[in-house]
Amino acid sequence: MKDSCHGFDTRVEIGTRFAASTYTLYSLNESVNNQTFYLAPVLAPKFGSKEPYQYFHRFSGSTTNTANFAIDVDIDNGVWRELHFNGTDELTKWWASGRKQYPSVHPIFDNITTTESATKLNGTFVIRDGHLWMPDFDLIIQGLEDSRKHAEIEPFIRVFDTEGLPHSRTEKLLSPRWNWNNRHDPSIVMRTASFGHGRQRLDISNREQQKLDGVSNGSIMPLAVIAAFRMRMNEMYALNSGRPFNVKKYSEYDDVKAIA
Repeated sequence: MKDSCHGFDTRVEIGTRFAASTYTLYSLNESVNNQTFYLAPVLAPKFGSKEPYQYFHRFSGSTTNTANFAIDVDIDNGVWRELHFNGTDELTKWWASGRKQYPSVHPIFDNITTTESATKLNGTFVIRDGHLWMPDFDLIIQGLEDSRKHAEIEPFIRVFDTEGLPHSRTEKLLSPRWNWNNRHDPSIVMRTASFGHGRQRLDISNREQQKLDGVSNGSIMPLAVIAAFRMRMNEMYALNSGRPFNVKKYSEYDDVKAIA
């Protein structure tokens, strides 16, 4: 897929067959340091309640422009929210990386709290004809649901910013009959790709369209949704790329799926 991410400023490895739990953002701007985000499932049940965010996935980290924030994604209820904290989210970081390195260690974490007016943004998303549509944020993640069923589609997911586009154009992007092409389209703000010989890994390339250097919070949100979607589908044995050949059911998230 040579040159398929030409013009995009940031690269992120998002896993191979399975959804990754650690995501490092590599900027092509040498003045911007790499940034790492962590993805982990969160169980927060409320007895007798049907409220969302009782089981969700948290995508947590810092960018060059904003420290200590997270995107919570509740795939089952189709909602997301952005939170800001007064300290580093060590719990999510430990689940995503530390527990694998030191499985017998159970650390004690400092309490962190959400800052005033912590929920900066929130919204909804729906699955429609093979795509994930975020109408509150004018975004379409084209092909995400289709890629869940067909692993060969995963390198061709595209995120479109539909703000200002004609209604007919938005409807066409949501069509069940969609075709991928490598033509330049300024409304594409993010896309997946698989580099190297064969399917070695899955990357996301992100285009920044802002005055500040580095990744914006608005760019983190669709990345978080894609990452959480792949992890949740893998937990439910519903991610095609996470199934080895000749094995009906398998997931590397066996330790969390039982409580989901």
